[in-house]
Amino acid sequence: YLSERLAGRIEVDVEHSTPEQVLEAARPLIDELEQQREREVLERLGERGATGLDDVLPALNERRVEVLVLDEQFGGVPGVQCLGCGWIGVQADRCPADESEVVQLEDLTEAMIELSVQQAAELLAVRHERPALEGHGGAAALLRF
Repeated sequence: YLSERLAGRIEVDVEHSTPEQVLEAARPLIDELEQQREREVLERLGERGATGLDDVLPALNERRVEVLVLDEQFGGVPGVQCLGCGWIGVQADRCPADESEVVQLEDLTEAMIELSVQQAAELLAVRHERPALEGHGGAAALLRF
């Protein structure tokens, strides 16, 4: 089972290398693995994914997200959050789920991440394949169902 977790090998002088030197030697392998993971998730969006805030936010509110996919520079999107149940949306006067009061948020990013953590969803910050998210406002989600 350990061989499944082995990403590759790097050459460093174990006795004399600093942590920064080890990271520098491993960086190309780490970048390659990150890019591969991004491609895999983005390809699966066609099977059972949501793209754009209009589709991602309802999936987050319904607890159907397996992987929340955000452009690494996603942010600055204002919205609202319910004080009662945690529902989030772009705009509303009252929560559509329980009619509770909503508060204005300057940026939905933190609330989106919090909802994804609450449903044990993975967060994928896309940095290598960013053009794939440009047409979707920088947000997508791979859904459980």
